[in-house]
Amino acid sequence: MKVEKFSLGNNKLIDVLDCDFCNPQVISAVGGGGKTSFCFTLARECVEIGLKVIVTTTTHMRVPEIGLSSTKDEIQKSLETQGCAIAGVHPFGHRMCGVEDSVYDWMCEQADVVIVEADGAKCLPVKAPDVSHEPVIPKNTTHTAILAGLSAIGKPMDEVCFRLTEIGKLLEMDDFSKPLTEELLAKILVKGYDKVVTHPCTYVLNQADDEDMYQKALRVASYYSDKKFIATSLYGNKNEKSPEERFLELIQ
Repeated sequence: MKVEKFSLGNNKLIDVLDCDFCNPQVISAVGGGGKTSFCFTLARECVEIGLKVIVTTTTHMRVPEIGLSSTKDEIQKSLETQGCAIAGVHPFGHRMCGVEDSVYDWMCEQADVVIVEADGAKCLPVKAPDVSHEPVIPKNTTHTAILAGLSAIGKPMDEVCFRLTEIGKLLEMDDFSKPLTEELLAKILVKGYDKVVTHPCTYVLNQADDEDMYQKALRVASYYSDKKFIATSLYGNKNEKSPEERFLELIQ
């Protein structure tokens, strides 16, 4: 069993995801515990190697401070001038939602890589899918990243998990006051998303901020040695700029 470990600045997501970046890619991020950070980290890496990249969502996503493009003209201009765009509409509050289907289909033809935040987790680190509702993975997705935050391990499940009803079905349990273990997290991720992800995927265990967390990631991955797991810290140093802030620097 192998878990790939990397830290930002030394390694890159594009080097550990099994994606053919020589051909157009649509990469969806699902689960909890770092989807937005994953999307913007990967987007910046793709821009840095000369790829045209669009970040969007099929559910809801935090509205960026700058650079939101809602029309074809705005998206095209951002791609031409900056090599990247954030595509979505801003109908309410601090959340944006995705563009119309026709605009989505068009922009997939314009970009080398489209990165989609395709799930919601109410800011919780662990989420099980509800097949009747979420995730909303585009049909043209080529790779899916399934995320979870390692900080949830050892904490009561009803404090750190989203969609407890679905988790109860997966694990055949109803007492969510119990702590989340490495084994339970592994089952939530693999048994849950196996039902909805039908194309290549990578399990991304975020918040591996130190050796103790990395060892927890190893134990999670040990329950499914045939699956690909990555342990990382997408935003480990809170004194530094966030992945979103670093990406926005490209479009200022």
